[in-house]
Amino acid sequence: LSQDTIDFTGHALALHSDDDYLEKPVLESIKRIKLYSESLARYGKSPYLYPLYGLGELPQGFARYVLI
Repeated sequence: LSQDTIDFTGHALALHSDDDYLEKPVLESIKRIKLYSESLARYGKSPYLYPLYGLGELPQGFARYVLI
């Protein structure tokens, strides 16, 4: 793969914030890409909740997550 393809996949699809993923096993990136893909399929044009339900859902989602 070209370096541009690797960078795009790591940052845009797997949502890594830095280049540390290049030193880690690829399975972590594959799991992140799968989660992104499933979220995109579930919520339509965006894998994120806030465009659909507003920013108020972010703290509510976090609160529900920490209660688990």
